[in-house]
Amino acid sequence: MGTAALVKSLRDMNINLTEYVSQGTAHEWLTWRRCLNEFIPHLFKR
Repeated sequence: MGTAALVKSLRDMNINLTEYVSQGTAHEWLTWRRCLNEFIPHLFKR
């Protein structure tokens, strides 16, 4: 199952999630860096 299919499946089950796509990258350091930058603020939301 690909990421898009997983996201759709979770949303179909009414699971709240945030999707982030790192454009122009593959599974590499820049992807992880961008994703971490997007993820960190979610840790401190109320």
